[in-house]
Amino acid sequence: MEPFLRADIRFLSWLHGGRPRPNALNVRAGRDFENAALQSMGLSSNSERFPSQVRDALSGGRLKNVVPDSVIDSAASRIVGSAANISTTIGGTGGAALDVVEVWGEMKVTGTVTGGARAHQLNGMVDALSQTKVGNGVPTLHIVTAADTKIEPSLINYATERGVVVIQNTTSYDTDTGRMIVNSGTILNSGALPPGAIWREDRVYSQAPYPPTQNSEE
Repeated sequence: MEPFLRADIRFLSWLHGGRPRPNALNVRAGRDFENAALQSMGLSSNSERFPSQVRDALSGGRLKNVVPDSVIDSAASRIVGSAANISTTIGGTGGAALDVVEVWGEMKVTGTVTGGARAHQLNGMVDALSQTKVGNGVPTLHIVTAADTKIEPSLINYATERGVVVIQNTTSYDTDTGRMIVNSGTILNSGALPPGAIWREDRVYSQAPYPPTQNSEE
């Protein structure tokens, strides 16, 4: 397996997608990457909206909600601590919070994920996640990216201030089999964890064909 770079993602979507023009290619590559990533993680696409006052304000009232690409299940990750019974899962003992996935399929401009992109989508997602915390629950945002994509420090700092853990899952690609995989995540802001707590990922993800065999509609 080799690091799955943004240029690789765009080229494969261009090659297998009828060689579309640049604007159509950006849409195609983003859709391919999102669907393949969710297949690799064994997750279903989410359509539920979550309200965000921050996105509402920053968008001038145009956008009042966020829609994560998927809501991760309780077996995917854990935040555990010796001093307190901490859970990331909805309805977990000792607390509850939302654990969601956002696949960053923006391939056209930059290799940095920003909170203000897509009309403040991720700023809004951090805000929405922070509202789901009950008791000792720790809301968690997984951002799945190409291997050469970075997360903007200001987004990480904002998430820490709001008590939201940010996990980056990069991706790899096997040139022999034509399959990609979402790699195990890396926590980017341990400061968002309660004292004495650690984050760990319990799931090993599987390989998925790229481009995926089926594409959902945007």
